[in-house]
Amino acid sequence: MTCQSYGNKHWGYTLNPILQLYPFLTARLLSNVDFWVSYSIMKLSTPVLKTLLMTASMTMVVPILAQSAPSSKSKVNEKSHEPPESETVLPGSVVPHGDGWLSLSLAGGTFRLGFYDAKKQPVDMPFVRATARWNSTLRTSEQRLVLNPSGDGKTLKGNKPVKPPYVFKVYLTLMNADDSVGASYVIDFRG
Repeated sequence: MTCQSYGNKHWGYTLNPILQLYPFLTARLLSNVDFWVSYSIMKLSTPVLKTLLMTASMTMVVPILAQSAPSSKSKVNEKSHEPPESETVLPGSVVPHGDGWLSLSLAGGTFRLGFYDAKKQPVDMPFVRATARWNSTLRTSEQRLVLNPSGDGKTLKGNKPVKPPYVFKVYLTLMNADDSVGASYVIDFRG
C-alpha cells in the first residue's frame, strides 16, 4: 500500500484491487459463504475458465489413454515372431501410373523419372521422352526441360540443372515413340 502525503494531509491511496476489496470480502466471507463462491466465479474471465475446463478434461483423458490396450497389429507381430514386412520406398515424388508407379526425383542436380511395377521394382520405360515445366519461386518465367533416356534403359534424365528451392508443381508430359502424348501429370514436387 502506498500513500501520498503532504504535511498532515493524505491525497489518496493506490492499492492493489484485491487489497481494496479485502475488507469488504472478509466481512462478507464471515457472514455469508454463498456470496464468496458466487463472487469468485463471476470474476473469472473466459480464458481462465477455458483453461480450467481443459485442464480438468486432460486429467481425465491422459490416464485413460495410458491404460489403453496395445493395437492388434503389434499383438499379431508378437504372436507370430516374424519381422514386419519392409515396404520398398521409392525416391522423390511418387505417383500411381497404370498398374505401377512413377517416381520423379533429383539426381545429379536434375530430374530423374523412374518407372516401377506394382511391387515397386524397376521396369523398362514405356515412353521415349518426357517434358517437364514448373514455376520457380526465384524466377518470373516458367522453366522447362526435356527428360531423355538414360544409360540404364529404365529411367529418363533431365538435360539441364534444376535450381533450388525444390518446392513447386511440376507439369509432366510423357511422349510415345510416334511423338504423341502418352500421359500427363501434375506433381507436387518437394525435393
